[in-house]
Amino acid sequence: SIEMTVYAWFEVSLCFEKFVNVALQNQGLYSVRASLYPEKYPSLLATPSFEFQCSTLQKKTLASLSQKKAKFPARICSDSTFCTQTWQIKYIREEIIIDEGVNFVIQIPIFTHQELEKFPPLILELNLMHNARLDSTPEHIKVITTKKLRLNHSSKGLHHSYTVQWDSRHFGTLDISLYSFLFHIGKSSSHRSPPLPTSASEITQFLFPPQLGNDVQKGVYYASEVYRLSRDQLLIAQLHLFRRSQILYEEAFQKINYKPPQPTSNLIDSFRNLITSEASQEMIGLQYLRDLFDASSEGIHLWLKFMSLLTVQRPPSEDSIKSMNSKTLSRWKESVFCESSSATPSDTMYSNTFIATSLRKSVHYRSLKPLRIEDAGLDTAPDVQPIIFVKPGLPILDPDHDRHFLKFLRKPKGTHLCVFVHGLCGNPYDLISYRNFLAYYLEDFEFLLVKSIQEDTMFDIKTVGKKAAKEIKDYIVNNITDLVKISFIGHSLGGIIIRSAISEEELVPYQKKFQTLLTLGSPHLGGLYYTNPLIPSAMWFWQKWNRSECLRQLSLVDSPVMENSFIYKLSLSKSLEHFENILLVSSQQDSYVPYYSARMENCPDALHDSKQGSAYMAMLDNILLPLEARRKTIMRFDVHFGGDMSGLDHAIGRAAHIKLLDSVTFIKMFVTLSHNYFQ
Repeated sequence: SIEMTVYAWFEVSLCFEKFVNVALQNQGLYSVRASLYPEKYPSLLATPSFEFQCSTLQKKTLASLSQKKAKFPARICSDSTFCTQTWQIKYIREEIIIDEGVNFVIQIPIFTHQELEKFPPLILELNLMHNARLDSTPEHIKVITTKKLRLNHSSKGLHHSYTVQWDSRHFGTLDISLYSFLFHIGKSSSHRSPPLPTSASEITQFLFPPQLGNDVQKGVYYASEVYRLSRDQLLIAQLHLFRRSQILYEEAFQKINYKPPQPTSNLIDSFRNLITSEASQEMIGLQYLRDLFDASSEGIHLWLKFMSLLTVQRPPSEDSIKSMNSKTLSRWKESVFCESSSATPSDTMYSNTFIATSLRKSVHYRSLKPLRIEDAGLDTAPDVQPIIFVKPGLPILDPDHDRHFLKFLRKPKGTHLCVFVHGLCGNPYDLISYRNFLAYYLEDFEFLLVKSIQEDTMFDIKTVGKKAAKEIKDYIVNNITDLVKISFIGHSLGGIIIRSAISEEELVPYQKKFQTLLTLGSPHLGGLYYTNPLIPSAMWFWQKWNRSECLRQLSLVDSPVMENSFIYKLSLSKSLEHFENILLVSSQQDSYVPYYSARMENCPDALHDSKQGSAYMAMLDNILLPLEARRKTIMRFDVHFGGDMSGLDHAIGRAAHIKLLDSVTFIKMFVTLSHNYFQ
């Protein structure tokens, strides 16, 4: 029964700082709703106790501007949630200073002494709410997307700032700060304050569980261990809070008369003696509650003092966000490996698979501690975390690297256009997550999702490329007056369409402005040497069924002589030489596209193929030799996805091909580690 246990009492202070519209689709009214609950018990909602303004002295001017925009004020709702003020969004890159906070009190049931050692994570659920009508009432502002954050190690105290990133269709960011404190362990109560320990009948089975039977020795050990763990958890929480408070408010905390409770070791013997005496279980339980209540008293006083200072002058969040980003990058480093530049392509292929499989099973990888704040929607568990192999190596894997360093780079004045091209039978929004994360990191950028070719990808690639080139040129002429650079990102066939488009006369005048080409699973050398023997037959059948010229071109059967095929002729184009950086992303698990073709790399099978091998090697030389002569940067990324890869999609290799588009964990990780190439 849930009544026959003790409860860990937490108070969590949540401050909403600012909201930035990175790429929201719609104007209108927005707000954020917050709720808090244990991950293990989602129905046990925390109680919002009070709200407060959390601006620092430096932010008060901005905060006053924010309040003028507020349509409805912040409020605590009857369903144990908190809603921020409502504000109006009009423009891209618009920044709203929210400057308000709320305190939650939550009681988590503890059933065993093991749960005292490691409390279950808390889930902070944030709902982004919207209504396009400016005359809407609060009741008509509805949830459009949800983000869940997992708060780990809350018992040691959270003192962190974090940037929430919403989903691809509603991409904005929300800066928040979180502070938590374990202030009591004891009985449950409907009030915010812990109840006085006047009886202990509810917790006797927690101290003396029935499964121990009449074994006195086990009973003494178990009850003593529960006592020690309970009291030590409170003392550790107080120590963490006090040390953190001294760092943040050194002068103010010198005046605090904080007296740490007696160490548990001074009291444990007397508690054991009470157990072995003729005292009743009720009396022993009462002593347990009283000692915990006494230990909590100083901690509650310390927390209240901390909160009073926090609401007057909260420390700036920039350093905390930077620290959190640094820790995230350090964690991602555990899943990024640099390939040897001297290894042969075939050696690399098999070694990458072996390393990824071994890593997921390793004790080290599986025992990595979770970050204090995690996006619960990302694949961060060892079994599902994407693993990336980089050749010849990624020079920006520095844990101190974060978006703020971009301010110190020397950037040309003007606009950098980034063009996104979808793949076969795709749509313009396939690459929207890449656009969003790049928009988060980069300034002075324009983004174009090519839309004109959506219905044409089965047709002749050169015709489709010319149509895309015209759309890109028209966008530049009509929207950009200070263009300094152009970069391209393409998925699958999109990478080939980009190579065709940049050779067209519409884009030739802009070739000197080309910066970076990123392709994701694109068959640069055509559909030769598939790793899955089913794919060539499937492609042949699909081509016959649709009479697709594009599929004939990708298969290099659009001409009786391979040297006259479209893909071969495209390899002779010199347009790639104008890029400073070429980033090639592939996955061995992707059987839709030949692995070596996506990497522009020598294929071992081609060396033993007297029929097509020489043409394959010639195409490779046509592309790479001019790039190497001009010392262009060529980076190859091999992605190994985890998780459940069973089913038909995995069997035919489609799963990994699509994961390059929809694995938010991979996209966020990849863009964070590689966006410097778009500078």
